[in-house]
Amino acid sequence: MFEKSKSFLYRIVFMILFIVLAKTCVSDYIHGGDEYKISELEQMISENTVVTASLSNEYTESTVASVVKLYKFDYRFDLNGKSYTGKITLNAVPNTSKLNIYYLSDDPNIIAADPYEAIAREKEKGSSISELLIGIVWGVLAIILLISLMATIKSTKTPEDLNSETKTAAKSIKTRTKKKAAATVPEITPEEERIRALEKERIRTEKEDPTRFMPRIVAPVKEQNANNNLAEDKNYSRQQEVNKNIEFYHSIGLHFNKKITLDHLQKNWNWIDWEMDSLDGKDFKYFFFLLSGTFITINPQEAFSYELLSKNIWYFDYERDEDVKYGDFTTRMNQIANDKYPFEKVENIIEPPYGVKFQYKNDKYTWMFKHNRDWTDEKFFSQFLYLTKSETNNNKKFYVLPEGQGGVIVFLEPNKIQKLEAFLEIKEGTFELLR
Repeated sequence: MFEKSKSFLYRIVFMILFIVLAKTCVSDYIHGGDEYKISELEQMISENTVVTASLSNEYTESTVASVVKLYKFDYRFDLNGKSYTGKITLNAVPNTSKLNIYYLSDDPNIIAADPYEAIAREKEKGSSISELLIGIVWGVLAIILLISLMATIKSTKTPEDLNSETKTAAKSIKTRTKKKAAATVPEITPEEERIRALEKERIRTEKEDPTRFMPRIVAPVKEQNANNNLAEDKNYSRQQEVNKNIEFYHSIGLHFNKKITLDHLQKNWNWIDWEMDSLDGKDFKYFFFLLSGTFITINPQEAFSYELLSKNIWYFDYERDEDVKYGDFTTRMNQIANDKYPFEKVENIIEPPYGVKFQYKNDKYTWMFKHNRDWTDEKFFSQFLYLTKSETNNNKKFYVLPEGQGGVIVFLEPNKIQKLEAFLEIKEGTFELLR
């Protein structure tokens, strides 16, 4: 009965949800985008009101249509002596705890991570028939559930019907009692009497045993102890594998943050997402190398406590989750090379077109790059390499392991690159010179 009621309630909830979704989609198609919201977003862009906000260490992940993942963060920023806080939804988890966001000058509580994309979404409403088609699909699903509910209600008998049936059945039942004959007591033979006496003596002897309340050590306890130690043995094995990787990287000049422990790694969202606790051998080595180029949370209780796992390894993605910060890129490239190059006073230019300002060998430079929303201009790397070529040792160079929309960048000699490829068990020549 409970399961039927539960199913009935579920169908009601889903029917209401489908109706709301259908109404929203059809309304968007009929009325189009919110003109007032579009004007606010356009005002943000025209006034270029950008501020750097701090993101919380924790976020809420949700999935839309079983495909698109969204991440909701708490944010905070200071403006004109006042603090503003709220929530912001992003398409991906940012690599840093800082995010440049647009705000409305009339009301800084109204913000946008990417006003260009938000305007495009609003303008798409009413211009694309896909919204109407999706609304029709939701409506059809709601109608199907409604028909199913009506059929269920019709086939279910009312409580009055059930009560009347119970009463009718009760009247039709006639009971009769029958006197039972007294049961005869069986005679006890001498042998049975002797067995009973022996059993009574056994019970009396056990009660007099002074050790009866002491714990007994039996085989199952050993098995339980073994199971309790299984998790510790697994963590010990994983720690040994991590140590083995770090020792190798140290031998070729790639150094790691000593403050980061196995516990920090296992709580990292990349480690969890890549299921690294279940990987071994070649697979573990490859994904640990990717992880080495990222940030790790040191103290989950402290907001924005991110640190590099290795400053000599950088897992770079050309598509950014925020404004493209070429100043940060310049500093990070120098870190990979152990701060070899004399960069000073490096600053981000975070208004389109984006760029970087810095001082190099007492000369001042300003580089501006093509603005393509949140994509990095590939010319940055070629300009960095051209500027620093006179300081770069002929033997040591920047290499990249292509991966996804970017790759993992290191600064090593060719023979060290060969050792790294052999350790990762990948084809020789997979690493490419960064150009």
